[in-house]
Amino acid sequence: MEQEEYIKREELERIRKKYSLLCVSIIAIPIFLYWSDFLMFVLRESEDYEQLIQLSVLLFFIFCCLGVPLINQILSLFGG
Repeated sequence: MEQEEYIKREELERIRKKYSLLCVSIIAIPIFLYWSDFLMFVLRESEDYEQLIQLSVLLFFIFCCLGVPLINQILSLFGG
């Protein structure tokens, strides 16, 4: 009885991890695509590479400060 319960908990934990990875992928991939598309647009329109580097660092900082906690919050809703 106790062993069956342990197996069920392990199975649920495995499913939760897979689901959490799927949620992170669904959230992170569009953010990355929009970010890279925006950087390519700026690169085509501007020849000031120093400004582009500063913009890249700023966007990375914004993603780290806002995106990562947001992803963690969403995962915590699903028990991840």
